[in-house]
Amino acid sequence: MEPGSVKAAAGLGTVGNALQDYSRVVEKLKPVMDANPTEVTLAYPLGVALFKLRRYPESLPLLETVSGADKLEYLIVNYYLGTYYLYEQRGELAITKLQRYLAQRPERLAPNDFQIHELIGKAHLIRKDPASARASFQRAQAGRPESPTIQMGMAAVLEME
Repeated sequence: MEPGSVKAAAGLGTVGNALQDYSRVVEKLKPVMDANPTEVTLAYPLGVALFKLRRYPESLPLLETVSGADKLEYLIVNYYLGTYYLYEQRGELAITKLQRYLAQRPERLAPNDFQIHELIGKAHLIRKDPASARASFQRAQAGRPESPTIQMGMAAVLEME
């Protein structure tokens, strides 16, 4: 009923993403975002929807804006950015985003930190820093000692050393 309303668009974006209706989120939020380019409450659902649709060139600037807001409700954005930068072989940026994720995450999510430490270890390997990679993989191993991917990361560290 209010196609230009920021609150209505943000609500539609939140619900649309929860329902995995990413195309609709992009279709409805893009015009409102264009009219309100600094609105983080719109950038978050729109950036996530674009990311899920693999429209990375459009999503990254929005997600970077959201990441800069440093709000707990946008925590997952740092994970998305970190994994994307890891995929792009941009180790330094991946580490920055993943460490921001660890700094912001609530204590109840701490048992899953091994996954983040593993990703940070991989980013250190990209940077050709075996000592930092080893430390990250060891932290990951403390949380999940039986993980084959962590063991492979440790093997890569040994090869690099």
